[in-house]
Amino acid sequence: MMAGMAPAAGQAAGCTVASAGLMVGAPDPMMGFPAGISFSLYGSARNTSSAPLTLTGLVNYMDASGAPHSVSLAGVSLAAGQASNMNLGKTAPLPFASGMVNLSFTYNAPCRSVLLTTGSVDGSGSYVFEVEPEVVGAGGGRISPYWQVGAGTDTMYSFWNPKSVAEDLMVTIYYDQQGDTYLVPLHLGPNASSGISIMELMERAQPDAQGHVIPMNARAGVMQVRSPGSDLRNLVTVVVGGGIYNPVAGTCQNPCIVCPGATGSEILPSSFSIPAGASESFQFLLIEDDGSTENYTSEAT
Repeated sequence: MMAGMAPAAGQAAGCTVASAGLMVGAPDPMMGFPAGISFSLYGSARNTSSAPLTLTGLVNYMDASGAPHSVSLAGVSLAAGQASNMNLGKTAPLPFASGMVNLSFTYNAPCRSVLLTTGSVDGSGSYVFEVEPEVVGAGGGRISPYWQVGAGTDTMYSFWNPKSVAEDLMVTIYYDQQGDTYLVPLHLGPNASSGISIMELMERAQPDAQGHVIPMNARAGVMQVRSPGSDLRNLVTVVVGGGIYNPVAGTCQNPCIVCPGATGSEILPSSFSIPAGASESFQFLLIEDDGSTENYTSEAT
């Protein structure tokens, strides 16, 4: 689907997959969990190929000053067909008791060679937050087709830039009121991460660049993150994680996060008649997944 990210120094070339926004320790009080809840990391991997391979991992986090750090994880060697619990709760070397982390794993094999699951779980197993890993590479951004808030439910998204150069992004929140949008510009420095809460954006009621706020009676919508420009060729590299959760009911859903892009093309005019010896000019348009069109006439032959 996407090219693998260049691995960090000392890592093997191949495929890199990553998970963003895993909770460790006590959750942020604004999330509304009961007192005393504490989360630890979990992760399991299965080698689906016919050859042995080794997962080389990193755990990434932001410190109190907002600076990113990455620490190597112990390598996980898997025989052909072998599955293993990676014991991330015990082996991830973290200098803090509570916070948010990102994980990445690199292996010298095709991406389809490993089945991988990661997430956070509390000690009783009552709260389980799965964070689905994704292949790391440049693309057109990400779309989460469904978020939900209300009646104790909130949706949170985490964004991680795994590259060594900064990435500028635009997060667009589509909500169920007249098809309006709310824009959140996001600048992620090298290896930096950030997150948003839909409910917090609503409660803050801070107008965006268009003067829009998400109304408090909004209940569902769509999240998209991509390059600030509209050109589909402006690729970005970002790892996205999310959760639709209700700490009172003890429920959590991992929102589907997919790759956006063009869904079709169009030539205008679609019907025409050209007399012998004459010429005609046309427009070539790409239709994006949100229904908008981009003019690629100058790029077409």
